[in-house]
Amino acid sequence: MTGINLPAPSSGPRSGTPRPDTSVVPQRRGRASDLNIRSYLDLSTAHLRAETRADLDAYEDVVAYRTEYGWLVYASEDPEGEWPSELVPIVRLAREHGCEYVLFDADATVADRLPTFDAQ
Repeated sequence: MTGINLPAPSSGPRSGTPRPDTSVVPQRRGRASDLNIRSYLDLSTAHLRAETRADLDAYEDVVAYRTEYGWLVYASEDPEGEWPSELVPIVRLAREHGCEYVLFDADATVADRLPTFDAQ
């Protein structure tokens, strides 16, 4: 693991217990209630049609942000209006599993339960 420096084993408060160097280990501050943690479904861009992959942010009712290797899409609780047909079941699947977003990534796993499309 990078970023954490542990000193050579030495006796801590209890005999034989190594003591980590806490000066380089991030410390928790505040309460968990002050954090806004969200979940996302990580899927391959193969689950999007080539036309959708090209211009996902052009759909008026879809909140999508292009990334270097795909898209980050807000999983609307009620996907209505102008949505690509293959995206609606994906967004519903994400919501069923408690996710608020879908991350489409070129290197992500292909889910067997969802259709895939050629990358033309």
